Amino acid sequence: MQIAEQLSLPVFLHCRDAFDDFFRILTKFPQVRKCVHCHTDDDPLHLDKLLSLGCYIGITGWVCDDRRGKGLAALVGKIPLERLFVETDGPFLLPRNMRRPHPKDNESAYLGWVVKGISAASGISELEIARATTRNALEFFGMVGK
Repeated sequence: MQIAEQLSLPVFLHCRDAFDDFFRILTKFPQVRKCVHCHTDDDPLHLDKLLSLGCYIGITGWVCDDRRGKGLAALVGKIPLERLFVETDGPFLLPRNMRRPHPKDNESAYLGWVVKGISAASGISELEIARATTRNALEFFGMVGK
């Protein structure tokens, strides 16, 4: 985080079962652009705290899983479009809303299925999600106007 701050670089971060420590560390680096990669946490208070720090939230095929992703699906509509990322977490977390037969491994070609899952859960159109998340990626990585 210190290096990212010194070099004005964005960071992708993953939090698994360590939210309090994770959040405490993030609060020390308010200037660093942060994306919480592969967000699967279905605690609305955690989401609110991350958004209060200006974090982007990366959503994967987890949101498309009727077994494990129901809690996240219930929250995904609370993520402002200007803070949303769509990710694969390839080769893992294959979107379960894909037509059968499912491929074995996840890849970026399946991002559209994640968008469909977010759209179904949030009521926001797929096109609006795709446009917003593309814009977010360009801004996050400093590629706007290049």
